[in-house]
Amino acid sequence: MKKLLVSLLVMAAAAFAGPVSYYGKLQAKNAALYSANTGDKVQLKGMSMFWDTWDVGYNFYKKNVIDALVRDWKIEIIRVAHGTGTNLNSNWKSLDETVIDAAISNDIYVIIDYHSHNAQNEVAEAKEFFTHMASKYGKYPNVIFEVFNEPTGEKMWNTIKNYANEIIPVIRKNGGADNLVIVGNSQYSAHPEEVSAGDINDNNYAVTFHFYATEHGVSDGAYSGYSNFKSRVNTALQNGMTVFVTEWGTTEASGDGTVSESKSNEWMTYLDSKKISWCNWSVSNKGETSSAFMNQGNYTNPSNWSVDGYSASGKYVYNQLQNNYKTAPWVNGSTPNTSSSTASSSAMAAGYTDYIDDFEDGDKYAFTGGVWYAYDDSKDDNGAGESTITNDPEKDEDGVDGFKVVVKGDDTKGMLALKGIKLVQGKNLYAPYVALGVKLNKDESDYDLSSCKSISYRYKGAEHNFKAQSSKVENFNYHKIAFKAQSSWTKAEISWEDLDQENWGKAEMETHFSISTALNTINKLTWEVKGIENANKTYDAPTYNYLYIDDVRCDGLAIKPVAGSGSTTGNSSSSTVLNNSSSSTVVTNSSSSIVVGNSSSSTVVTNSSSSTVVANSSSATAAGYKVSGNLEQTVAPNGTFATVTITGVTSFSRDWALSFLTIEEKNGTVTISGTVPEWASSKSETLTINGEKVVVKLTVAAAGASSSSAVQNGSSSSATAGSSATVATPAGVVDDFEDGDNQAYTGGYWFAYNDKGDKGASTFANEEDAENGGYVVIFPATNGSTTMAGLKDVVLDQGDNKYDPYVALGLNLGEEDEAYDLSSCTEISYDYIGSAHNFKAVLKGDGTGALTDYDRHMVAMKASTSWTTAKIAWSDLEQDGWGAEVVLDKSLVSAFHWEIKAEVEPNYLYVDNFKCDGLKIVPPASSDSKDPSSSASTVALNTVVANPLSVALHGRTLQIGGADLVNVDVFDMQGRPMMSLRNVNCDVALETLAGGSYIVRVRAGSANMTKRIMLK
Repeated sequence: MKKLLVSLLVMAAAAFAGPVSYYGKLQAKNAALYSANTGDKVQLKGMSMFWDTWDVGYNFYKKNVIDALVRDWKIEIIRVAHGTGTNLNSNWKSLDETVIDAAISNDIYVIIDYHSHNAQNEVAEAKEFFTHMASKYGKYPNVIFEVFNEPTGEKMWNTIKNYANEIIPVIRKNGGADNLVIVGNSQYSAHPEEVSAGDINDNNYAVTFHFYATEHGVSDGAYSGYSNFKSRVNTALQNGMTVFVTEWGTTEASGDGTVSESKSNEWMTYLDSKKISWCNWSVSNKGETSSAFMNQGNYTNPSNWSVDGYSASGKYVYNQLQNNYKTAPWVNGSTPNTSSSTASSSAMAAGYTDYIDDFEDGDKYAFTGGVWYAYDDSKDDNGAGESTITNDPEKDEDGVDGFKVVVKGDDTKGMLALKGIKLVQGKNLYAPYVALGVKLNKDESDYDLSSCKSISYRYKGAEHNFKAQSSKVENFNYHKIAFKAQSSWTKAEISWEDLDQENWGKAEMETHFSISTALNTINKLTWEVKGIENANKTYDAPTYNYLYIDDVRCDGLAIKPVAGSGSTTGNSSSSTVLNNSSSSTVVTNSSSSIVVGNSSSSTVVTNSSSSTVVANSSSATAAGYKVSGNLEQTVAPNGTFATVTITGVTSFSRDWALSFLTIEEKNGTVTISGTVPEWASSKSETLTINGEKVVVKLTVAAAGASSSSAVQNGSSSSATAGSSATVATPAGVVDDFEDGDNQAYTGGYWFAYNDKGDKGASTFANEEDAENGGYVVIFPATNGSTTMAGLKDVVLDQGDNKYDPYVALGLNLGEEDEAYDLSSCTEISYDYIGSAHNFKAVLKGDGTGALTDYDRHMVAMKASTSWTTAKIAWSDLEQDGWGAEVVLDKSLVSAFHWEIKAEVEPNYLYVDNFKCDGLKIVPPASSDSKDPSSSASTVALNTVVANPLSVALHGRTLQIGGADLVNVDVFDMQGRPMMSLRNVNCDVALETLAGGSYIVRVRAGSANMTKRIMLK
């Protein structure tokens, strides 16, 4: 309750104030900046003033300038660059304090920067300066102190550290008791890797990093034995340091020269991925390219500002700040991302996971279908190394010698391990190594990780290189990042921008590329423990002679691990759902309800996302965890399992018996949520929390009724459960593809087309639909739902077409060219991933009556490599203007098209969850949508109806029971269809499939079952 109150107060403050009211004081810890108000990570973006020493700088040290930067530029932070020593301005107090006061009045943060290159020689001056500033401004949460701007010497950290340990206590005892302090480092603050948590005797300090993008690209800087700039920052983060970029430029290091937007973009992407705050250099009209107002003499008065008058650098940074403002939590009043709310909001659809593997099943197969393995350097092409590990030997399916790599131990149910590591170069020309790896597909083919935004895993033990292996790399120079040795379990978090190739290899320009541009070509991930080349080939010991890996995840990737056959049947001891003699029961389905009995106590079974099941009162256990919510719930078919949170979690595993529920741990909190199946059953899953067993029990109640029960369908008529009456879809859903077919709930069908009719040569790789004609457009989903519509492997080729090439996905709402009345639809939305495209509304009579020239109403959508929700108002849909103007009549819309035109990047487009808000839709009756209880008999509410289907694998034969005829689809672990059979019975031979993991989907009427299998 306290946390909720804080959240509401924070959101209320955000509605009327700026970032300081929202975030409060800032705390540096755990390699990030945190808000005292919300507990969340914070990233701030703003500007740095030029030196207060010269007129091109101090003429901007005015309140109206800061007001305009906040109002127009949307800065969240401003840096005051206080000149020192021979650069001291005699009027510095008035100048600096004008900016500081303006920042405080605008509710933004301000860095008070001792802008010196030789502060170690100015200790007395620095103490006097910070005594004054801390005494006057230390009480404000807005204020940050930067004690040393840019030390110029090489390897100066000990000198800088000693200086900081003198200056910071001055700040602390003079009013700045807990303000954030930022410290510089060697060679103009280019070496944050020198700094580790605990180096300075303070509990709230960060290290700065400065760069000028044209000269200091993210992958530049690997000279004189130093790693590149990005790796330096990564090392500082691994050292536990919070990094704050208090100064950066779009130009060369001199502050002048070429502006590089491309290199600046790379830095922006990287800093965003790490939530690193920044201030751009500089607010000045000096005649150098890094000045935001270069050579604009009258821009000291903000009333003269215009975007056209900004320098190239100024325009670039201005746009960065505008974009940041659109999504800033303090602007939007976003609910703080606490550990529990984050886990809940980030949960994907029931039964899916972003784990590549959590190793809890104890086998060597990843959830992607591939295999875990280990290797050493004994078979290296450059000569046999002599490195060894002591893992138990194990043969693979082909009889090839290997190692057992998934083991129990170290407080885990399962983990990946290298044991007894010994690195010996032997006859190898290069450094010795051993490694762990995973083939994402068993056959080592490419696995599409395009939807994966970042990778994380836990590790303990030796220093190592994490590598993503792309099939585009042919010389073994794979993209990697190094991690330090750790004696306790540590979480590694990796963005794709962190991974770099080394500067070697033939045809360097051809083989060096950003891995983020080739995420669909990754076939392996590896963890390499590597030694150092040495002439005498002696033993090279890592810090620890072991490496343990656990909980490998890909944020944004949706994989569906399927429970074993033992979990497909209900719990026989729980055959009764509800006891009507002691309680009344209400089953709610959106606005519909069935009421049975009349007792003083009641149970609510719900599938409304806004409803809650009565929760157990929060209770702590002897094992130190605390459960909030009801672990035993009764839910309607396709209903929502009310969220349960378990806090104080130090160890966690699950057995996947309730695989359709999302049960995941984040930051010490386990969250349980999701949608339950459509078939009635009762089953449970056992979690292991802090070493104790915690049981989640679920009963899915059949939504049947006795003769005295009624189903209210939101109209004057009603029907008893078990009749053939149709039920409206969830509000406004045109198609969510959960039924797996190509018919929308409006009755029409999905289709695809290309420009061949216009003599174009564009293509896509969708298979032809032999049964229904046209193309197969429904695929297993990658976003956590069941299926989706899409176009894959699109190639645009103009051929002999006079105009731009195109392909498109389409939906006829009803019969082709028949109007479907959308008058009640207020807004259109859908989820998509893939290429930029035009979303078009097609009117009845298209091409003949309504729009003879095909100038359809449309809106352009940008490309997205992660699932994105498009929200479209009817007013957004406009004609291009080259045809006759026609009013968009919502009652005459017959179809919608998703057109990829002129350019395609990436080469696919997938669509899911297509909605028309406000529209009431009654889906057509079909064999796939008919309720299995649609007969003269009814199902009593207190009876459990188990899933009639059963699926078992014996050798390479699927044995299916529970129905005379079934449809069977087999997909690989990337969702690609491998086999599709219709109206088969009993046994299905899988001899044609290669060994590996697959997903099998069996359907009979509305009954369906999905199962993960492993073929050997």
